[in-house]
Amino acid sequence: MIAAVYLVITLGTSIAALCYLHTLNHDTINPLAWSLIGFLCVNILICLWEFCLCYNYEYIRSVYRQRVKDEKPLGPIVIFKHLPLKQLLSPNFWSHIWIDYARYDPSYVDNKTAGYCIDVGNGHLTLLPSAFLIFNMIRPSCEPRWIGMVGLLLYYQTFYGSLLYIYSFVNLKRFRGLKAADIVTKVVLPNGIWVVFPVIGLWASYRVILSGSC
Repeated sequence: MIAAVYLVITLGTSIAALCYLHTLNHDTINPLAWSLIGFLCVNILICLWEFCLCYNYEYIRSVYRQRVKDEKPLGPIVIFKHLPLKQLLSPNFWSHIWIDYARYDPSYVDNKTAGYCIDVGNGHLTLLPSAFLIFNMIRPSCEPRWIGMVGLLLYYQTFYGSLLYIYSFVNLKRFRGLKAADIVTKVVLPNGIWVVFPVIGLWASYRVILSGSC
């Protein structure tokens, strides 16, 4: 099965189930909450990939170097490749996310760059807060103001990190040699998600703190 199909099934099922539980527990349909649940689920997935970036760095770097050395035509990116079920949880398979992304920004095969450090930091610092917020959006387990403060910290960090990465991409002129379509679809849109939804999350967290209610 194509890797993208596994991702759609896993994420789609998880987000749908969590949104259903939110509706069931709060007895209301809340598109704002649904959108943030969806964003946080995606962020958790990205965090797991960022663990691969950190702890499987040597593999990523060596495969990328070999790819550049061979100068073979680039095939489809990894999410559009066949994924055997036995490799579903393989760090090596999912590490190709970064090997493929390095076609557009080689920062991810250099652990001294801002782009690399930002993503590794995001993976280690936002995984647990993301899970905490999802759980407490569905069934609050502590004072709403504490939930709101965790939200402010998480969403500000993701917002700030995305803007910092975009600045690094432009400042290092990573866009040189790239097609406009690739810049938009591979850089602007993916990173734009981590700008737009954190802004929404900041506003929602602020409202939770003011109202004292989830």
